Amino acid sequence: MEQKGEVLWFNFLMTAATLLTGLLAGGSLDRYVVQVPAWGHLTKLSWAEYTRYAEFGNGLVFYPFEVLGSFILLFTTSAIILIHKNKFSTIALPAHIATIFAMLGVLFTFYSFPIMLSIQSMGNNEILVQHAFDKFHFWGVLRAIAQLVAFFACAWVFVRRLNDANRA
Repeated sequence: MEQKGEVLWFNFLMTAATLLTGLLAGGSLDRYVVQVPAWGHLTKLSWAEYTRYAEFGNGLVFYPFEVLGSFILLFTTSAIILIHKNKFSTIALPAHIATIFAMLGVLFTFYSFPIMLSIQSMGNNEILVQHAFDKFHFWGVLRAIAQLVAFFACAWVFVRRLNDANRA
């Protein structure tokens, strides 16, 4: 019974992690395929005003929850895999890749967040806002790539789990 409980916990944690990384990956795709090109047609001061409402409104709670939540869930699944190496050996590689890239996403967020915070105090200085925009999106692209890789690695875990189930 103990072993079945471990598998159920792992499946629950991995599913939750996949859902959160999927939200992050989808949000990143939306940002860099739709939003950033659209912002290119606006003044950077318009972008700064939008950012003040979005990032410091609901985004102040939602974005950290997604980023930290997905990392914590993936870190926990990696720990379970390390403790029970034989039971989860076929999914260890993709799960650890997902965890590493989720950690990189957190790291890149730590680089981009202070830039976002600085927008609150810049006022309407177009030069400072442009500089913040450029720096934020430099780290943002790296963060988006990490989040996409983490999501695809999570999906890889489920493909491997299905393959294992079909072989059994």
